[in-house]
Amino acid sequence: MGRVSDVAPHTHSATAPHSSHLALLPLQGLERVSSILLDKMSNYDIDVFMDIFKAIQGLCPGLRDYQGKVGKEEDPENIDMAYRVVADHIRTLTFAITDGAMPSNEGRGYVLRRILRRAVRYGGEILKAPEGFFHQLVDVVVEVMADGFPELRKNPAAVKEVLKEEEATFSRTLKKGVAELEKRCKKLDAGGALGGADAFTMFDTYGFPLDLTVLMCEEKGFTVRRAIRRNCCALLRHNSDACPPSQVDTEGYEAKMEEQKKMSQAAGKFSRGGTVVMEAEQTDALKNKMGVPPTDDSPKYVWDSAAASGAPHAATLKAVIDTGKVFMDVVDGAVELVGLCLDSTCAYAEAGGQVADVGTISGPDGASFEVSDVQKFGAYVLHIGKVTSGSFKVGAAVTLALDYGRRALIAQNHTSTHMLNLALRDALGGECDQRGSLCDMDKLRFDFAYGKPLTEAELAATQAGVNRQIDAALTIHTQVVGLDGAKAINGLRAVFGEQYPDPVRVVTVGGDGVQAMIDAPTKDEWKAYSTEFCGGTHIGNSKEASKFALLSEEGLGRGVRRVVGVTGEKAAAAFATAAALAAEAEKAAALGGKELEAAVAELVKPLEEGAVMPADAKIALRNKVNDLKKKLVEASKAGGKANAEAAKKEAEALAAANAGKPFVVALLEVEADVKVVEAAMTVLAAALPEAALLVLGAGKTAAAKGVVPAALQPKLKANEWVNAALQECGGKGGGKPASAQGAARDPSNVKAAEAAARKMAEEALA
Repeated sequence: MGRVSDVAPHTHSATAPHSSHLALLPLQGLERVSSILLDKMSNYDIDVFMDIFKAIQGLCPGLRDYQGKVGKEEDPENIDMAYRVVADHIRTLTFAITDGAMPSNEGRGYVLRRILRRAVRYGGEILKAPEGFFHQLVDVVVEVMADGFPELRKNPAAVKEVLKEEEATFSRTLKKGVAELEKRCKKLDAGGALGGADAFTMFDTYGFPLDLTVLMCEEKGFTVRRAIRRNCCALLRHNSDACPPSQVDTEGYEAKMEEQKKMSQAAGKFSRGGTVVMEAEQTDALKNKMGVPPTDDSPKYVWDSAAASGAPHAATLKAVIDTGKVFMDVVDGAVELVGLCLDSTCAYAEAGGQVADVGTISGPDGASFEVSDVQKFGAYVLHIGKVTSGSFKVGAAVTLALDYGRRALIAQNHTSTHMLNLALRDALGGECDQRGSLCDMDKLRFDFAYGKPLTEAELAATQAGVNRQIDAALTIHTQVVGLDGAKAINGLRAVFGEQYPDPVRVVTVGGDGVQAMIDAPTKDEWKAYSTEFCGGTHIGNSKEASKFALLSEEGLGRGVRRVVGVTGEKAAAAFATAAALAAEAEKAAALGGKELEAAVAELVKPLEEGAVMPADAKIALRNKVNDLKKKLVEASKAGGKANAEAAKKEAEALAAANAGKPFVVALLEVEADVKVVEAAMTVLAAALPEAALLVLGAGKTAAAKGVVPAALQPKLKANEWVNAALQECGGKGGGKPASAQGAARDPSNVKAAEAAARKMAEEALA
């Protein structure tokens, strides 16, 4: 294979996350065959890469051609290696993001983020590429590879948007991080080692992954202590012999990372007064030692969503387990928290973003158990809670009664997430792959792949799309069908990366039913209905949701957005709030002066206090309030000009009345701010150049300006004079003996300020 194996580390995309459609691994084998057939010494010499190299060169002014050099001796500046890194990484990222993966802080997303950051750094530091170059290479990847992988043409603009935002963020991080690493390395002796704590700070504070810190230290002639050698090997995929030299300390980085993980886990732990879990050992014991069959949870679908009711479910208690994973024969209220495993259940165990049911299990002799959570472990459903009266013995006949009123609210929100998924696609004009969801009795939350914030119009269109489906009173159809047949349904939506069973449960909102879709899967009309794989509990008809309000939209990370909505009475209340505030804004538009000012202040309060209303209505209200604020500013400017002219006339009269006097203390009658006071002072000072002058004004605040000619300054200084006056209003001034000015928030004592200024001048100039 010639020099195929001589490429720089990381240049292959083997570190990329698994991609269900566009996996690159088979492609690498094809490229190696191509290099042989084309009589090339390396994969990177074939035409696919050469086209990408030309695009890279076109973005980097003055960059020489790619020459295929390898190693420090041939390529001391690492230019060809940087070419390969950038080309390989833009290809990996274009494929992965097209297929639904996104850069993030965890899992496969973090792998993508590291790949991108490595490429951006090589491009910027070695190829001298301008900031923002990397995302521009998506076009050439699509151009050279889309014939073989047509899905690349799906939405290259969205891929570029994700990379552009991520690239910009890292460029800022890189500048700060490089400066910080330089500072830390300067403290090291020649050939020294960066400590684990320092490496962790570079990661935790500056976003530098460990492999980047290691690489940059090596380039500077430093190492990173053996403390983190194992991690660095795993991250760089090097043989350990290639790692930094053996230099002590095995705590540093790993200890800090472990400490952070524990803190994160403690902060993120879901609290329900403790928890009961079963792991493989316990589920195996249930099956093989205790002979407990899998829990039959099919009765969870038997209920009346419209009436929010369901029959109590009779079952047999098969096992009891406590928080210590210990099985018990009998349990009573003395045990704080336990899990009851029944042979069958009508309860829904938390899954797929839908929260668990709650209810009560009744047993013999008045025994009662409050179910606060339901979880599924393997094939077994565990009802978690506390015995509130009596005791329960394994083998007893029990009855489970659920809170169906609560479940009905959850089901309304769950079905609405399906309708929301469809509405988003229609409003945004393309697929917005689901990234997660949460449905409880209060709200629904939906995360999806999209590269920018939704506009007011897009929010309104999405909300309207859900309400159209609700108003259409669409029947919700469910059916368990073969996985392959279900996947063929036109418009069917599934969560990227999710593994679905075969057969799978399909839920569709509207249409002629799941079977009709299976029988004719390619019909265009199916795209008009929400069709998804789902094991959750749903309402029977979309009208049961009553109303939908989309309350908020925000970004979670690069390329992932989150919307939160409510249904039913909560949605109706949100629309009512929006309507009332919109009406108040319309009334305010007809007002002026202080009335408008008071009305704007009242409208700002609900915006600052988080009034519950549709997101598009909130944006519209905020825009209206901003318009009203502009109206106030314009009115204030106009009023200020009028007041300034009136103040000048007052000053002219004052100058005429006080000609020849050693000082003038004037309190303007017109409403005055600092600018109005200055306008009056300009007139007075021109008319009375030899007098000490102090002008006071009162408006929303108190304002003062003083001027003292040089001949009078030994006796009276302007800065001290202004301060003496404004102290009466709780303020102070600043300036020099010749000229000073100031303001105070409280204008109510401006008369006292006038008296204080007059007294000081009389005493000084007597």
